[in-house]
Amino acid sequence: MQKILNLLARHRMLSGIGLLALCGAILLICILVFSPAEPQPRGTNSTGITARIAYWRTYTDPTGGFTLSYPAIMATSTRSASQEDGSSYRGTALSLSGPTQEPGTPLTDGISIFMRVQPLQSTLEAFAEQEAESVFASPEGIAGTLQPITHNGVEGYTFSAHAVVPFTNLILPLTDTQVLVISYTTPDPTAQGFSELADTILASLHIPR
Repeated sequence: MQKILNLLARHRMLSGIGLLALCGAILLICILVFSPAEPQPRGTNSTGITARIAYWRTYTDPTGGFTLSYPAIMATSTRSASQEDGSSYRGTALSLSGPTQEPGTPLTDGISIFMRVQPLQSTLEAFAEQEAESVFASPEGIAGTLQPITHNGVEGYTFSAHAVVPFTNLILPLTDTQVLVISYTTPDPTAQGFSELADTILASLHIPR
């Protein structure tokens, strides 16, 4: 029995090391978005975080022109990431740490939403399939089925996945040549209501037509 336990422990350790070596666009996004580099504003428990937030701000994207509302207590930052083809892009992250989150470590308690605008050089479906395949291709990546979705009247695609952490991708067209990708995760070990908060934020998303 002890040998089995030792083997299991070793497997978990090797799997953790393997996660650090994952590559591809989706993994890079996960690392950039879901690993806060400094202390973030913290949520607290009680009646649900969304109901207790009094002050909200409106984010307007300078590239894509879309808007959404987010709590004023959330930290905002601009981050860059690289793609496998050598291209790069910039995006905006919204984050809020939970009470057990350790500064400078991968997000295990809190909410993180990363929004990026990229060129659309094919069909939206082909772009979405490529996003999902980048997770499937990594040894530790697990992606759910790509699903069509209508979000606030805009038709797009979504899938949930697990690379470094569980996350969901929402893929929506902005124009004929631009696409919006929103990657978000809401680990919530102390029941702060981060999933509800993410739903509220994303429900406020407006894409001008």
